[in-house]
Amino acid sequence: MAKLEGRKAELLKEASRELRSRVEIERQKDVQELLDEEAVDDASVWSFLIYTSKKALNKTQRRTNQSSNLDFVSGSGFDYVGISVGDSIYVVTASEGDLFLVGRMQVGGYLNYQQAKERLKEAPPRVQEYLWGRQGTRIRLDRKLPSTIVRRLRFHGKGGADIESTFGLRFVSGTKVDVRALRGVRRLTNESAALLKKAIARRLIP
Repeated sequence: MAKLEGRKAELLKEASRELRSRVEIERQKDVQELLDEEAVDDASVWSFLIYTSKKALNKTQRRTNQSSNLDFVSGSGFDYVGISVGDSIYVVTASEGDLFLVGRMQVGGYLNYQQAKERLKEAPPRVQEYLWGRQGTRIRLDRKLPSTIVRRLRFHGKGGADIESTFGLRFVSGTKVDVRALRGVRRLTNESAALLKKAIARRLIP
């Protein structure tokens, strides 16, 4: 009897591993189909990638009881790079070289310190600029971006969209992002913004 029960347990484990493998294979197929599609976003709307630390995000989640949509971003350089009402913001964080998509929001406008304090119902961090957003996705710290998507992300150079110069993220190994190079605000190309937007919509990111 014990031998039979043991055999049943082994068969269940094997079936579970096979199911997980099939799910992962199907997910990779979906990701590849997305990469093969022509991804073009609305050229009239700019999209930006903003990095934030997990420490700051953990504070945000405690404030929002871990169930809020992304509707506020603080930092510096927003006005300098041309962020305006209607633009899209993609917030990311990183852990051990892996990139995580925290959420996406549409810029509703700029806030001064007092306005930000009233909106948050607590003192915001002492930084230069604050943005409030709408149509934000749920804040998530576990939404890991597949390396196939991360390597396809491209950003406009300092010359802007008028100069044909774009660049990607820097890697310290085959798939690990150089976190030090994530600082600052980066303007996504339309194709990269569409890629992230589609990935969320089609749930290719867990």
